[in-house]
Amino acid sequence: MIAGFAEPDGGRVWLHGEDITEVPPDRRNIGMVYQQYALFPHMSVFENVAFGLRVRKLPAQEIRSRVEAALERVRLQDLARRLPRTLSGGQQQRVALARALIIEPTVLLLDEPLSNLDAKLRREMQLELSRLQHELAVTTIYVTHDQAEALALSDRIAVMNAGRVEQVDGPATVYHRPLTAFVAGFVGQTNVLSGTVVAGTDDGNEVRVEPDWTLSASGAFRVGVGARVLVVVRPEAVALHESPVDNAPRGEVLDVVYGGASIQYRVMLPGSITVLVEQPNPGMRPRFRPGSIVWMTVAPEAVTLLAESSEA
Repeated sequence: MIAGFAEPDGGRVWLHGEDITEVPPDRRNIGMVYQQYALFPHMSVFENVAFGLRVRKLPAQEIRSRVEAALERVRLQDLARRLPRTLSGGQQQRVALARALIIEPTVLLLDEPLSNLDAKLRREMQLELSRLQHELAVTTIYVTHDQAEALALSDRIAVMNAGRVEQVDGPATVYHRPLTAFVAGFVGQTNVLSGTVVAGTDDGNEVRVEPDWTLSASGAFRVGVGARVLVVVRPEAVALHESPVDNAPRGEVLDVVYGGASIQYRVMLPGSITVLVEQPNPGMRPRFRPGSIVWMTVAPEAVTLLAESSEA
């Protein structure tokens, strides 16, 4: 709808204060990179990038200089004569990006452009996209189902669920202070536990998750004593201890997953409550093994409370 390829059922599309709902796609000055790149297979890299400028009937010398600058920007200046089929996935993605950027778009639209790349190349292209986006300062709308990608690239994230926007915030706020249970569970890994408010404090609430575990939660959320709430805790915010700690529940390590830079533990607490814990990798061996007995604590500022029926 923003690009003009689909008509909205209702409402209008505004761009920089101008209603563009009825403006044809070719007159919107919007750059778009598709999931499948959509490069012209019979055209060279140079001609693919030059296409938008030729449609605009720019002078040949200007087209050449702008294409050469665009290819240098995406580090493909040595591949100008190659056909798309001879390029790697990452190189094709760069060609598509150069083609979209060369028209100096008012808005750049990216539709899951990295989903076809392997994990290592996807990370490299995330850094490349971030560099280009900040270098060119063009407003960019980026669709992705990869939460890590959204957190890495965005200044502002809109999380959608079944066609409804559940939260619009900066990446740190979306991650650490989700407004709904869906956002909490969708963006990154998290623990969503049920609890009951047992006391109010100047800084927040005391919440009982199970008989031996009462968590302190700091923040603006305020409900009465006895209210049922959802307790959101990120795995990396949980600390495991080898010996008893005041007001810390006792649990048993069920699983240990080696993740290179980090170790993930799944811990069973009384009442069959399982909690996912992620800690930095201390070395060659995980700190705990399956069957280890541990005690668990969470800092109040790392606890987010939501209404039990939280909705957008």
